[in-house]
Amino acid sequence: MWVVDQFGEWRRDGHNPASLPNAAVAIKGNVLQVDIPFTSTHAFYLSRARTGVKLATYAVDLYEPGFNLDPRGVYSMLQFGTIVPPFSPWKEVVRLRPGFNYEIRADGSTIETPRVNVTTHSGVSCVDHDKQIQYVTTTIDKILQAACPTGAAAILFSGGVDSGLLAARAAALGWKDSVLINYAMGKKDPESLAAEAMAEQLGLRFVRIYHDEDDSLRILDVFAAESPQPFADHSVFPTRRLCRIAQESFDFATVIDGTGADGCFGLFGRAARFKRLYEMPAALRHIGRRLYNSAKIWAKRSPFEPPLRILCRSSKLPWLCAAIAQNPLAGILYAAHADIQAEVCHALYDWIKQASPSSDDDVTLAAADLVLVCANIYAQKSQPLFDQKSNAIAYPFLHEDMLRLALSEARGWHGHEGESKGILKAALAKHVSEDLVYRKKVGFTAPIERMFCRSPFLHQMRRLSDASAPLAPWLDTRAIAALEREVGRGRPLPVQTANATWAIVSGNMWLEHAMTRDKSVRALGQSGIARS
Repeated sequence: MWVVDQFGEWRRDGHNPASLPNAAVAIKGNVLQVDIPFTSTHAFYLSRARTGVKLATYAVDLYEPGFNLDPRGVYSMLQFGTIVPPFSPWKEVVRLRPGFNYEIRADGSTIETPRVNVTTHSGVSCVDHDKQIQYVTTTIDKILQAACPTGAAAILFSGGVDSGLLAARAAALGWKDSVLINYAMGKKDPESLAAEAMAEQLGLRFVRIYHDEDDSLRILDVFAAESPQPFADHSVFPTRRLCRIAQESFDFATVIDGTGADGCFGLFGRAARFKRLYEMPAALRHIGRRLYNSAKIWAKRSPFEPPLRILCRSSKLPWLCAAIAQNPLAGILYAAHADIQAEVCHALYDWIKQASPSSDDDVTLAAADLVLVCANIYAQKSQPLFDQKSNAIAYPFLHEDMLRLALSEARGWHGHEGESKGILKAALAKHVSEDLVYRKKVGFTAPIERMFCRSPFLHQMRRLSDASAPLAPWLDTRAIAALEREVGRGRPLPVQTANATWAIVSGNMWLEHAMTRDKSVRALGQSGIARS
């Protein structure tokens, strides 16, 4: 945290991450200079409350009794899985926007200027296919070598294209002392077996960690205390277990995470497909929305649920917001007042428009996904666990050099029949057999319905019906009760309904912790991870 002292000067006051990769904070007398990269995995929150002006990377550190929940922050947390800047959980706190430089004076006034554009056109779009692969692999190599000068790292390894290519380049660089750490749902998990086969071809050590539902419940107990800001992704459970074991069991200065590859290389073309929905008559999309709600299509898996949920999202939101929304349950499980929704969507568009390298829809969607979803949801599953530790975590696909290449050039690159992330697959196929590259991949998650029906989670769901619950004023208690009955029976939910369920429960847990915790206690739960 940075605070203004009694002399009107900024000073550092502890409780900061040990490192802020790429971000920079400098004190110049009564001015605090903050440089926030577009894909910073650390958020910066500014408070001008009665106790003085403060800046923190942990929103929870700024809460004071009497603060009021911000409906815009609550809505964006539930709709998008994270809070859209400049909003925050509380009206008295603002979040500085990634992709901007700030000068903050002792009175709390700020000057905001866009950073130098993250991408510049280098003219490599038209080079041949092998040259494209060379540009990608050279960029990855530079980022890896800068992140891990020792040439020995722990790589979080699913065996998919993203982590597979990072592991392949580590092997090509001669990092033979590195280890690939894999998370398996069981001894016969086909994804884990494929990952092991890939590791064998790369000649790198492979370590398998097995799913543990009881450990997931322990993570549920400390989740709110470990998270600097609210975010929603129920794959937090396997990721947190994977990262904790990587910290405790392996003596590596650097951990490598493949988050961000989808945003850099996997979304081009999705914008056009999604915008075609808006060529449909609005009345037809509205009918789909009404059916999705009135027939409770959202509560159970069925062949009708996926198309109707897309119609529902497109009926409620402008195209960019609809494309990156994490669920269609606004107005069903939680409140979505038109003025609040409009203000949040306008803030999102304005932020991405100013910070994005291009006004092209393909690039705009990729940029929004990178900064909002990849950096502020996916990376939050691992980043907080490495703050204040001797080992650091690096996200090569969120590095500015990678963005410069991907967002300015790679939307015209394809590696195999024009499929998503084609250039990454083609690069990986240079190192391992094609059957390990061009295969159907299952996303990294856990059998969430088994955890949802356990009593600790059901207890948290029942808390939502209590009038004292922070999110209670925003929730439809009857719809939540119906959802609780489905969850309690162990029935699998549609994927985005599961997203919304976890967003509501985890958001409420985080707010309760933030607003009731003992400010003198800085230990984060039972995990032993502290910010001292």
